[in-house]
Amino acid sequence: MAKKQNMKYAMKKGSLKGIDDNHSVKTYNFGTKKFTAWAESKGIKHIDDLPTEEDRIKFVQEYQIWLDDSGYAPSTVHTYLAPVCKAMGFSMAKIQKKRRTAGYLKRSRDPLANPQGKREATLEKYQRFMAAQKAIGVRRAELSKLTGDDLIERNGMMYVRVKKGKHGKFQLQLILPEDQDKLREIWKGIKPKERVFTKDEVNNKIDLHGVRREHCMRAYNYYVDQINNTPGFKKELQEDLCRRYWTYSKKQGDKDALQKWASTIVYNEKPYELRGENKAKAINAGAPVEYNRLALIAISVYQLSHWRLDVSAVNYTA
Repeated sequence: MAKKQNMKYAMKKGSLKGIDDNHSVKTYNFGTKKFTAWAESKGIKHIDDLPTEEDRIKFVQEYQIWLDDSGYAPSTVHTYLAPVCKAMGFSMAKIQKKRRTAGYLKRSRDPLANPQGKREATLEKYQRFMAAQKAIGVRRAELSKLTGDDLIERNGMMYVRVKKGKHGKFQLQLILPEDQDKLREIWKGIKPKERVFTKDEVNNKIDLHGVRREHCMRAYNYYVDQINNTPGFKKELQEDLCRRYWTYSKKQGDKDALQKWASTIVYNEKPYELRGENKAKAINAGAPVEYNRLALIAISVYQLSHWRLDVSAVNYTA
């Protein structure tokens, strides 16, 4: 009889397949350890104790209910479930769970939160780092790894290259025209393989997610203005978004997927409207409940590399 495969080993190996960036590895390891500890409390120590996909889905659904009952926010539950479902070999869409909504987002919204980060954001030693983040809008780990050859100028456009972002994803962050000179100055004198920022500059508690959100809101307004007021911009933007999808999305090279994405999002003239709790929260805050769909997907692709309207609207604009 073959030896049963240990649950801890199976979960770690399965969840980390194809992932090598440090942040994702740490997050996935934490998620699988939490799950396996819970599974052991239920008497499940081997992956073979759940022989069919149906068994695994049912068991993970029980775990989701336990997470909910333990008081975890929907966004946290989502984070904990992602590596588990991947290791189990099925889509997280098969697990019923609460939707992540703006009402549950606490980062960067509480004026009393992170006093150390707010103080450090005013210090002279971090102003170069802050100026770059305001112009680029990436994650801390991505910002810390940028080198001299990651500032790219091509056909009158400027990009910052993220070689391996979240989940090892390659990104080309589009830089707004008003920020280009600022980044040229920051990159001035940096050798091709030299890190742009020192460890001392990166080591702080500044709320970079909040700066990322502000950057995306500014980018959204830029796209809306250009779409409405610059002849030819809209058509060029639509064509470039489709080229990006074909080259860099998870479904790169899939003609049918591109056609569906283009027709439902890029060439869809209907505004994107917030719904449910997100809409109520936006109304209460005096924020818009409708967004230009093309401008919204533009920040999702060029600034966030998410490829999703809902993520952009809930996390970065609402």
